Amino acid sequence: MKKNQKLNNPVLTPTTKSEEHDKPMSTADIIKEKIVPEELWKQLADTAIKLFKRGQEIALKRGLILVDTKIRIWAG
Repeated sequence: MKKNQKLNNPVLTPTTKSEEHDKPMSTADIIKEKIVPEELWKQLADTAIKLFKRGQEIALKRGLILVDTKIRIWAG
């Protein structure tokens, strides 16, 4: 990879809140800690990627490049 190189596919990097800062989580962590059921997680992850790709399409039509975003989901 080179600096500022476009990725072929979006990367999903889930986190959760901790005392000090955001805590990175893997899909395995999310399932193991029962934050959401596995099937729901698959739907959430798929929807997040679709939302990001749609945002990229909209941004590109306006001459912009969407490189990063945060989607918040409350499970509780």
